[in-house]
Amino acid sequence: MTTAACPAHPGAFRFLDPAVWASPWDYYRALHAHAPVWRDSETGFYIVSTHALVNEVLRDTERFSAQVDRPNLRPGGLPEAVKAV
Repeated sequence: MTTAACPAHPGAFRFLDPAVWASPWDYYRALHAHAPVWRDSETGFYIVSTHALVNEVLRDTERFSAQVDRPNLRPGGLPEAVKAV
């Protein structure tokens, strides 16, 4: 089954879609079920969705960071939609 055919897969959602931000619960359920760690292809951001993994990320500052690494950004910097969030 393809990602587009499966609405319960995180790839069926756009992270920056205002509708997802207004009511993210279906997106959260899809992340928990299919991809507790998900790389959003539009932003390049990694989304961690389970309590245990979020705790691990928050406690391990050697391996994880919220800093944006400029060399890893897309040409032209952050997408405008990300800057607006």
